[in-house]
Amino acid sequence: MKRETRRISPEEIGVQMDYCQKVHAMNAALGHTPLAMVVIGAQMAGADLGATFRNPRLYLAALLKLIGLPLVTALVLLLLGLEPVMYTTLVILAATPTAGYTSIFAQQYRRDAGTAAQLVTLTTLCCILTLPCFAVLAGMWSGA
Repeated sequence: MKRETRRISPEEIGVQMDYCQKVHAMNAALGHTPLAMVVIGAQMAGADLGATFRNPRLYLAALLKLIGLPLVTALVLLLLGLEPVMYTTLVILAATPTAGYTSIFAQQYRRDAGTAAQLVTLTTLCCILTLPCFAVLAGMWSGA
């Protein structure tokens, strides 16, 4: 049996958005993330992939992003006494890899876009191990 899906407008759930916000949300939903991945791929194509795994500064940044930030987030949120689903969701979001837009912003503001793309690559690969761990920990700590 095929399940029908229905789009819910922001107004139906009590969110008021002006025209610009609606356009931005629609554009984001339609493909900004795939576009970011294409840009990162192009940046990585010109970079030395092996250098990604030989740079200790990238490992430190990945450690802080994938373990430090979610751990601090989890501990601070425990103090707030959130509902288990909200708590777990926020901890999992904190444990996600570095956003693809990092390298796009680095390129736009004439910073080291290659290193930013390497960080996105490294955190994306490493989160295969860290993200499930934080998902389980958040579930246990939230009491769910």
